[in-house]
Amino acid sequence: MRQVFLLLVGTLSLLGCASPTPPEVKTTPTVTSASPEMIIRTVDPLPSDSKTLKWQQNIGNIAYSWDGSDLLITNGRMSHFPLFRTIWREDVDAVRKEDKKTSKTVDSFFCPVAVVGQLTSFEHESGYLSGASAWSYRTYETRNAFKPHDRVVLSDLFSEQAILEGLLKNDIVALEIKKGVDDRSISGRPETLRELSAFLTVKDYSRFDAEYFMEDDYLSRFAFDRLDGDSVVIRLSLSPSSHSAQALHGYLELSLPIPPQLDQPLRDAASKKAGFLMPQFEETVGTTSAKFGT
Repeated sequence: MRQVFLLLVGTLSLLGCASPTPPEVKTTPTVTSASPEMIIRTVDPLPSDSKTLKWQQNIGNIAYSWDGSDLLITNGRMSHFPLFRTIWREDVDAVRKEDKKTSKTVDSFFCPVAVVGQLTSFEHESGYLSGASAWSYRTYETRNAFKPHDRVVLSDLFSEQAILEGLLKNDIVALEIKKGVDDRSISGRPETLRELSAFLTVKDYSRFDAEYFMEDDYLSRFAFDRLDGDSVVIRLSLSPSSHSAQALHGYLELSLPIPPQLDQPLRDAASKKAGFLMPQFEETVGTTSAKFGT
């Protein structure tokens, strides 16, 4: 068994978005079934130099504005739309709709990590408190400036065949398939994305060492990371299966060929000509998360 690579960071998000999550001792625990494509990050003490950088940019007919408290979007049809506050309100409504009899506290934190044309990727942490029960999760999401209420789905941008091939090349996924063949939960290498998704989203603690699982809507839990030649590296979030895993953000990396419609926006973002990708997010928007709570 290989060892999971650990990237110790000082924040909720990538390399620095500040979160009020209690700090843990920096350690490098041994975890089985690992690969460089799945990086789990521990939560370190908040950085002493945590800071907010104001960022404003017009990309086409979209105006973006970030001041650490929210990402405002103006697109011609709406002016100064508060993206993260709106998503938090949707979180609150969804949680309370599930159980109208129980009072629940919902806290959410957001950090933009990439802006590619009309698409914004961000890390989203939400915590729920109901009586003595508490749960939290972290995930990546991408939203379209012209449809900000809806998550972008990876298959909206890339072909199902490209996604299938990207997942099959991931070492963690390949290992799960091998284990599935050995225990006869799958007959062999999946031939379609639907077949692979059905296998990966089983909720019986048999995947990812029982620490994580893939949501049914896992294709909507992604963010743009970086360019790799003619491909773009995507981060695909895993969800925690246990309380201990809540302190970590598990994700898969997959490399996908850049579709023609994203080629120029991605290259403009990588060069910071228009937008930015993960390697540039800290120097662009700073190290502070937008915070909302009930």
